[in-house]
Amino acid sequence: MSWLRFLLPVLAALFAINTGFGAACIDTTDPTEPGECWDHGDCNEMEACKDGWCENIQCLSSSDCLVSEYCDTTAYLCTPGCLDSFDCPAGYSCDLDTTTCTEDGCIDAIIDCGLGEFCGEDGECLVSVDQPECERCDLAGGNECNGGVGLCYHQEKDEDDEAYCRWPCDPSDESTCARGFSCHEFENGVFACDAQCGDLTDAGFF
Repeated sequence: MSWLRFLLPVLAALFAINTGFGAACIDTTDPTEPGECWDHGDCNEMEACKDGWCENIQCLSSSDCLVSEYCDTTAYLCTPGCLDSFDCPAGYSCDLDTTTCTEDGCIDAIIDCGLGEFCGEDGECLVSVDQPECERCDLAGGNECNGGVGLCYHQEKDEDDEAYCRWPCDPSDESTCARGFSCHEFENGVFACDAQCGDLTDAGFF
């Protein structure tokens, strides 16, 4: 009866396959058949595998949608709103609570503001009221640049009667100057925001 010792395991395996005991689930979908699929990779471009069949869709990811839209991967439809800031236009970020694109506040005056403006505390671009850029001054006028806070300066290329106020700045922090101005050492240890005010004024910026 030693042959039974070898036959019984074979019979047990056949019984398990036929009855389903211990057998893995077998997917009957045949991806070689037209329209049938196991996953999205079996389908053509802009098709998705849904219930074993390739179906036309609008999107698989948000990159398939317009700006300010995201891909609803349940329905594979482009939907207004966002799931990530990459779904939003430049200068906007995604509010994940409302899935909407909201305009960013001013972060960097060089990027976000106009010439002569700073980033305000509330994220808006502002012109300094107390220290307006390229304000005209009189070299003989003493402390007329905001009571001496600013430096009245005449550049060689300016007209003889032209001088402009330059305002104090920190050379280690470029944000202390408005957009279009750089922190320059005018005198020994005296730093102020500088630009070609004569040219900017003639061009109508100030």
